[in-house]
Amino acid sequence: MAPGRSTIVLILGSQLAKADVPALCEEGRALLEASGAEVLVCDASAMARSDAVAVDAIARLQLTALRLGSRVCIRQPPADLCALLRFTGLAEVCGLRGEFERQAEEREQPLGVEKERELDDPPA
Repeated sequence: MAPGRSTIVLILGSQLAKADVPALCEEGRALLEASGAEVLVCDASAMARSDAVAVDAIARLQLTALRLGSRVCIRQPPADLCALLRFTGLAEVCGLRGEFERQAEEREQPLGVEKERELDDPPA
């Protein structure tokens, strides 16, 4: 999050049910409209279970925020939620870009590097 941007926090519950998603989006919309904040920070620190419903809720909150000219950022997401957001392609959209990417260790070649060889050389 860039300093100086106005934010408002929405705390996500320990477990989200599909029936909770519309009310959660309405609460997010109301907070953004009342505050005029540019970023809706969803505090996920209390989430006990991450599943498709949690991903759906976050995606819908992001759509709600975008319609109001704002965006969503996830604070303190559990590791399993991060994995699900990466799997669905929503990690960067929710402000998780780069935080959870594995870095190559010292002397370890990054994946995708191949050694060059001559065409007539037999494989080693």
